[in-house]
Amino acid sequence: MPKINKYNLQARIFPTILCVLPLLIFQYFFINEQIAIFLKYLGGVEFVGNVAISSASIYFVSQVNRIISKTFFEKSLEYMPTTNLLLFSNSEYSRSHKKKIYSKLERDFEVRLPNGKEQDENELDSRKRISEVVGLAKKRVGEGKLLLQHNIEYGFWRNFLGGSTLGVVFSFIDIYFSYKIENNSVLAISSVLLLCYALSLIFSKFIINKVSDNYARVLFEEYLESNH
Repeated sequence: MPKINKYNLQARIFPTILCVLPLLIFQYFFINEQIAIFLKYLGGVEFVGNVAISSASIYFVSQVNRIISKTFFEKSLEYMPTTNLLLFSNSEYSRSHKKKIYSKLERDFEVRLPNGKEQDENELDSRKRISEVVGLAKKRVGEGKLLLQHNIEYGFWRNFLGGSTLGVVFSFIDIYFSYKIENNSVLAISSVLLLCYALSLIFSKFIINKVSDNYARVLFEEYLESNH
């Protein structure tokens, strides 16, 4: 189990709890009786059994949503913004600002970054070289002043989007069973959850691009301010 720090709590545990709600609803409203019978058959205590099953569900979803988020949503970024911003072909930063960042990176880490001509001739290799040095800059900045919070925001949304795929599936299941037994309260809650997950997935590319761009900008701002 990862230790509970600010990042793990807000970027991993919180989105997992939000995404596991439909699964917990399914457990509580539709299979609790069957679980109780099964636990009684095993000689277990019902309350302890339910807590254990809920905890296992949360842990399961946390692992699955990390896999999904890294495999699909993080890779939906064609290239990482921290690399994109430093390419001379990218117009987000002025050329003089990029040169300022390049100079500090080259001075701090004793490397030579690809110039504009080299980037045009071999963009893939240039991206790799820039990415390697940016990784060193991240370690140097550490948590920074605002960088940790932006990293948490990126991690939260990445993991929430991954968990939303499971949320959609279990919300549909909850809606189906609540409709069959005519439980309007569960039907309404599940419908709202389904809408929230679906909207997040529809706008997933915009969300992940936005939070990753914010992270990249703060990283370079705080790196330039560092005196290491």
